[in-house]
Parts: sequence; C-alpha cells; structure tokens
Amino acid sequence: MLAEAEQHFRTALHLRDDADGHRFYGRWLAENGRGPEAVAHLSRALVLAPGSVDTRSLLMRLDAARGADAELHALAQQSLAIDPGDSAAAAYLPGSAPLPVASNNYAGWFAYGFRETRAGQNLEAAIAARQALKFDPRSADALNNLGYPLGRLGFRAEARDALTRALVLRPDFALARNNLRWIDSGR
Repeated sequence: MLAEAEQHFRTALHLRDDADGHRFYGRWLAENGRGPEAVAHLSRALVLAPGSVDTRSLLMRLDAARGADAELHALAQQSLAIDPGDSAAAAYLPGSAPLPVASNNYAGWFAYGFRETRAGQNLEAAIAARQALKFDPRSADALNNLGYPLGRLGFRAEARDALTRALVLRPDFALARNNLRWIDSGR
C-alpha cells in the first residue's frame, strides 16, 4: 500500500512539478518516517510557491524537531515578512515553539512530549523534547525522548546524537541504549 501511494506521488510529480504535489508528498514522507526527504520536497514546494502557509508551517515544524536552528530562524523571518500575524513563526523566531502546554517549563514540555510520543505524534514529541531541553539541557530523559521520535521521523543522525548524549549523562540508561541500538539497526 505504501509503495503504491509513493508511486502515485512520484507519477504526479513527474507529470507536473507543482508546489501542491511536493507539499503533499513531503507531508506523506514526514508521516512515514522519511523526514530528510520530506524537507527536500517541502523546500522545493516553497521555491514553486513561496507564499504557501501550509508548506512553511510543516517545514518550520520539521526544522524545529531536527534542531535546524539556522534554517528555522530564516524561514520564520521570511514567513513573518509574508504574514506578520503568523504566530507560529513569531514563536519560532526567538528559538521557542508555539505553546501547546499549560506550563512553559521543563515539566510541561516533558509531559506534553511524552503524551505525543505515546500517541504516535513524533513531530510534536520531538519539538516538545527540544523545548524541555532548553529548560534542562542535561536531562538524559528529555534527550532519550528526543532521540526516539527523531528516529521515527527518519532523522537518524540527529537521533543518534541525542541518544549518545543521554548515555554520556547516564551510562546505565537502558532505554536510551535500546533506542540507540534500534537507530543503529536501521529499522
């Protein structure tokens, strides 16, 4: 089923290189653990339709999740130039994220990220873990909770980095060690 869906996306883009096709394919890729490819297609969609709010929003979320701060900052600035009322871009600009939590602190972001991970919302989980780490950069738990959803999104190098850092902080952290094995297995 996934292979068939992908073939339809590829055929559509072969027939017509358009922004909507790249945006929809990029979203599908992100949802199916192929984040790096999603970023490439969403970037192409922005070249074809620079004013696309949906494309910008998803690309900012992917940049925030993977820790691509320079790209996120530039995209947030561009988005605010197009739409000064873009609250998500305004939140990302200073290095934060749109606030879906009741408490803008470590505990609030950590709990939110944990819930999102359990719900399979890996993009939101990774963003939340990054926000939790801004409050406590030495949290092995938050690093583990960043590594797992990044791996599910297909950002394996970033996931490996987070999990390795968790193990440096807490060498006996079995869950982080297991997640790192999973990342290294390529599954």
